[in-house]
Amino acid sequence: MSNVSVSQSRPAIVLTRADHDRLSGLVATTLSQSPTIEFLRQEIERSDIVAEEATASVVTLGSRFKFIDHNSHTVSDGVLVLPGDVETPLAISVLSPLGSALLGLGPGQTIDWTDDAGLNRKLTVVTISPRNTPVSER
Repeated sequence: MSNVSVSQSRPAIVLTRADHDRLSGLVATTLSQSPTIEFLRQEIERSDIVAEEATASVVTLGSRFKFIDHNSHTVSDGVLVLPGDVETPLAISVLSPLGSALLGLGPGQTIDWTDDAGLNRKLTVVTISPRNTPVSER
């Protein structure tokens, strides 16, 4: 089962070359071939590569953001991180279904995805803070 249906309705996403290469390497060396890993691989492959400066308004590794979970009707904060950095406050691993769904989205973009329990979910990115913004300032 795929974490997000492969469809033309997925929003466009962007990555920096550094994040693209780092995530491609992570996917290639991950022993698990779970639906989440497959979804992340698809997201990496379909992303547009842009300059580092152009990603200030999209969810990238290290980004702090707010998003709406349409299923629970809640607004949550997060920081997208690599699996080894999950101790960071508000950390969401890029190898989780939620993290891979958020990757490359900008404010106002919505994506439908499937969580680990097989439930269909929908989220919308609300805001993105500059990297290295303290949690208390968001």
